[in-house]
Amino acid sequence: MVALLVAFVLGVLIVAFIYRPRSTKR
Repeated sequence: MVALLVAFVLGVLIVAFIYRPRSTKR
């Protein structure tokens, strides 16, 4: 199902963004 894929990608993106917010702004 596409919904599952979209949810997975969104979750990974959000988690990665909040997991290392300083890594992106170093």
